[in-house]
Amino acid sequence: MTPPGGALPTPMRGQVWYVEVPEQDDNKRYLVVSNNHRNQSAMDSVLAIPIGGSPNLPDIAEIVKLSQSDPMGGSARCNLVASIPKARFRSQIAALTPQTMERVAAGLRAAMNL
Repeated sequence: MTPPGGALPTPMRGQVWYVEVPEQDDNKRYLVVSNNHRNQSAMDSVLAIPIGGSPNLPDIAEIVKLSQSDPMGGSARCNLVASIPKARFRSQIAALTPQTMERVAAGLRAAMNL
C-alpha cells in the first residue's frame, strides 16, 4: 500500500497529517507522537493520536485542547494512541507548537498512568 510515487512519507513528531482511515472511507487528522528515531527508521509505522474538533469532549488530562498559537483548532486525544502504517499518511497539514507538544506529552503520561 505504498502511495503514488513509491516512497513512504516520514511523518515527524509534532506534525499533524491527514491519514487515510479505510474503515471510515475518509481522511482524518492525526498528530504524530512517536520519537523521530523511530519515525525515521525502517519501521513501517508511527504512533499517532487523533485530532478531533468536537467541542463536547470531557475536560480531562488525556484530552489536550490546542491553543490559539497552534495552526488549527481541536483537541488531541492522548487516550487513543494508534500505530499507523506510514503508507496511510496522505499530506502534512502543520506542526504544533513546542508548548502544545509539552502538554500532549503530559496528556500521554496521564493516559498511561506514567
